[in-house]
Amino acid sequence: MKQYRKRPLIIEAAQWNGETLDGQHARTVLGDEYYYGCCNEDGMLFDLMVKTLEGVMTCEVGDWLIKGIKGEFYPCKPDIFAETYEAVE
Repeated sequence: MKQYRKRPLIIEAAQWNGETLDGQHARTVLGDEYYYGCCNEDGMLFDLMVKTLEGVMTCEVGDWLIKGIKGEFYPCKPDIFAETYEAVE
């Protein structure tokens, strides 16, 4: 199998913690095209439901919400995010 390197690009992302991006702010950031809603997990924190190109996905507390190169959004687990991305100065 041939090998490929991922092209370097700069993305926009925010870590979902149920507070920094509350449901209304998330809806504003995502817009109606990608916002699906929030579901109550334990009475205090909320998981964000995001419409992605692959269907509705859950962005759990601690996950990163990434804006893709075509303006789409999708969640990413913290460990994968840390291994894939680094902050831009």
